[in-house]
Amino acid sequence: MLLPGIGLPILTGSVILSGSTVTGIIGETANLDPSIPTSSFLGANVDYRAFRSGSARQGILLATWLGSGSGEINFTDASAASIGDTSDISFSFILAGESAHLRITSVDTAEDTWTVQTYFRLFPKF
Repeated sequence: MLLPGIGLPILTGSVILSGSTVTGIIGETANLDPSIPTSSFLGANVDYRAFRSGSARQGILLATWLGSGSGEINFTDASAASIGDTSDISFSFILAGESAHLRITSVDTAEDTWTVQTYFRLFPKF
């Protein structure tokens, strides 16, 4: 199964793996690929690394939802101690239509933008 907007997925039995890199994030809220169809998947673990000059944070986001039609999604962010100041960025998961989306929000207006690398593990609905 190929999902648009992502790198080469790796199929491993019942878990779909995918990764992406987004650059230039500053002073905005942006959805990070892939958009996850809730009719096909019931959860995601996302390894991430966010960095810019002098600052970095790495962690894992764990998200779960009840499938298509559900309006509830829960997630947690477990990260290592940051290097420098990473208080400018935060992650969230939202449900929009029939898809779950990982979002990053940056409230800073400095010139130094964030780069975010992600590695998604998607758990399919059986």
